[in-house]
Amino acid sequence: MAPQPLELCFAMKCLGCSSSTDVGFEDIVEGKKKFKCGLSSLSDIVICKAYFAKLASKNSILTCLYLTETEVDALEKQADFLHVIQAEDREELSTSNQELDSIKEVLINCGLNPQEHVVYKHAVYADGLIALTIADMQLHQINVSCNSWAMSRNVSGQLSVISGDEESVSGLDRYFSNDLVYEDN
Repeated sequence: MAPQPLELCFAMKCLGCSSSTDVGFEDIVEGKKKFKCGLSSLSDIVICKAYFAKLASKNSILTCLYLTETEVDALEKQADFLHVIQAEDREELSTSNQELDSIKEVLINCGLNPQEHVVYKHAVYADGLIALTIADMQLHQINVSCNSWAMSRNVSGQLSVISGDEESVSGLDRYFSNDLVYEDN
């Protein structure tokens, strides 16, 4: 039985880049049946290509997360540095309040508020973690579908390639917690 156009549309939307679709975490959990039904109309080779595309998307998300994490670290260290300088030179700075006020004004006019930057980067990082979790869930759902179809069709050669690639998704995986791995119950 062919899936409804809505189910196929949902599956195709889910297979896009997780960080830029309108598909959220709840959509992936609640739309699991629609996703699987939408995938059922695709050929095995298309599903394998979809899996590799989603895997590449996950690698991209991991790279962005790593970059954001290093930016947050740099901003936090810069803020710590500025606090230490301020503490050590508080007396000296108080004698030159006018100079300090002019520097603050320049920074404010440039829109540079270190605390806001740190908060913003933390929010970006959290969004990236959600995108990574969604990508993991989608990869797991595709893999489960592929394995069940392979068993029913006695296809094993195509999927052995997928299983091998899933183990080495990215060198960046070692930087992130493994509690984000999605297990289907």
